[in-house]
Amino acid sequence: MPIVHIGEVDLYYETHGDGYPFLMINGLGSSVEMWSPFWKRIAEHYNVIIFDNRGVGRSTVPETPYTIPRMAEDAAGLLNALGIPQAFVYGASMGGQIAQSLVLDFPQKVRALVLGMTTCGGKHAVPPAPETMRPSNLWFLTNSITSAGVTMSPFSSRPVAPGQ
Repeated sequence: MPIVHIGEVDLYYETHGDGYPFLMINGLGSSVEMWSPFWKRIAEHYNVIIFDNRGVGRSTVPETPYTIPRMAEDAAGLLNALGIPQAFVYGASMGGQIAQSLVLDFPQKVRALVLGMTTCGGKHAVPPAPETMRPSNLWFLTNSITSAGVTMSPFSSRPVAPGQ
């Protein structure tokens, strides 16, 4: 099991493919399995690095507080431990907040930044409108993802058929 020790935490990670490094940062509570529908396609062109954030999956649960800047330090530490000076970075949900902190605190580590389903967070963040979280909108997102080739709904453990 590939593990790297960074500060007070042991992070589980995986690498797949060859090419320029492409770091994918998970959202709250998501393990590397979240990326399984996506990393295979990306790994056709890039060296994909996925990992479990502190306290999630196969990474250890440290007793220190979890902060976005500390988790960005974890991501930078992972790149350092793997001997990767710079990477494309994709952050989803809370992983997008971590990615933003990574580019602000370690700009030399980020070649390009892609953010998905995220916010800048903090006291000036604007939460999504309640109507965007209606079940019909979640169905649309699930159906759109399925139509793009993903076979599992991110909101359930069952396959989702197109048009369902």
